[in-house]
Amino acid sequence: MSNAYIQWVRKQPCCVCGMPGPSHAHHHTNGPTFAPDAPRPEKSVGFKRGKSQKADDWYTLPVCHKCHRKLHDFAGKFRDYNGAERDTWQDEQVRRHHERFDEEHGDGAASPARVLAPVQPQSNGFDPVTAAHEFCSVYELGPQIRHDLERLLRLAIKAGRAA
Repeated sequence: MSNAYIQWVRKQPCCVCGMPGPSHAHHHTNGPTFAPDAPRPEKSVGFKRGKSQKADDWYTLPVCHKCHRKLHDFAGKFRDYNGAERDTWQDEQVRRHHERFDEEHGDGAASPARVLAPVQPQSNGFDPVTAAHEFCSVYELGPQIRHDLERLLRLAIKAGRAA
């Protein structure tokens, strides 16, 4: 899946400005080094990455050369974004592009894109994104932990085990 997906990403228009492909395959700046459906590597320590480790190809999105630079430099559209806002934007773009990939390449029933599918707040008002953000703020945890916690809460809700 990873190789087919990344080739597909490179053919897509830029998800920032809409410039037609080919595009750069931008790796999420805080994405994990392993795909959501893959086992966690034995050598990983928590969810932290070391220097020069990029996110897994599963966490890529198409951006043109200019927007790729702006994304990393917090310039242009991203000028007023903080790190968490940029991460949230990247999460949404990865989710949207996996949904499109699934639509074009089969039913996607077994696709890990389902992991990032949005979850509606529960009738009792529980929202996994807000809950993860508040938890990580209180305990001063980074964006990678927030991302992983959101994902786990979404999975628990879908399985009927949360809220």
